[in-house]
Amino acid sequence: MDPQFLTEDEREALLRAIRLLDEATKKDSEFALAFCQIAKAHDALYWNKIDQTPERRAMADRAEDEALRLRPDLAEVRIRAAWHHFVYREDERALAELADVQQSLPNSAEALQLIAFIERRQGSWEKALSMLHKALILDPRHSIILGALADTYYWLRRYREVEQIFDRQIEFAPNHSSLKAYRASFAFEEKADLESYRAVMEKLPSSARNTLWITSLRFQSAVLARDWKNAKEILSDSPANELYFGFSPYSWANSLVPRSCHEIWLTALQRGHPIKAGRFGSARDQLKQKAEV
Repeated sequence: MDPQFLTEDEREALLRAIRLLDEATKKDSEFALAFCQIAKAHDALYWNKIDQTPERRAMADRAEDEALRLRPDLAEVRIRAAWHHFVYREDERALAELADVQQSLPNSAEALQLIAFIERRQGSWEKALSMLHKALILDPRHSIILGALADTYYWLRRYREVEQIFDRQIEFAPNHSSLKAYRASFAFEEKADLESYRAVMEKLPSSARNTLWITSLRFQSAVLARDWKNAKEILSDSPANELYFGFSPYSWANSLVPRSCHEIWLTALQRGHPIKAGRFGSARDQLKQKAEV
């Protein structure tokens, strides 16, 4: 589940998925693939920095362990186990799982994709690209693999390849309007074309414009443009209690930060005094709590 393209609150979407999957496993306690999906949702909450607590990881561990107990012979279960290890930076364990998987499922695009992610994490960029292209041959319309290729080319500053991939994604999913905003972000990254970047995001339908990711990027781009009025309106109109703090959709530094911290930061940028009736202390405590997790 890619948080950048969700049209609803990511936390709620994942928690609802966990509740529904829990109900499914109560009706069928041997539903191994449901336990895999439960682990995947818990991992997503952790990976996307929504809930990086030991408790969340423990819930993911339990679901993954149960899936492996029920169907250790199933390749899909072993691939999910490899993803689980990847989330918590246990790369060697992930690769061991994938080596077993490829004995029985040598043409798994998902296995190749995960190997590419591990190669990329370890700094082997060309190997990662090679694996992703092999995966794409096996599944040419796979949006996650296409997105991973775009990410990789972006980090290598190979913007023309990025644009080509996004054009391909838009062709496959013309109604996926958020893709247009992410394509525009590359012009901003490469040429500092902030005006065009903001214009594309503002033209998005409300279902896309008001997602957590796009709202966060709209706010940050308004700040970059010193459009204080628009930045304040974006914060006021958003129902989210937290927004991502990052100027690019592909920044590893992106983290969810309490909205009150964004409000204080915005006031400070305008040379104002954000300390009001304990508001600063409350925001500081919220941020400290997240940082200590």
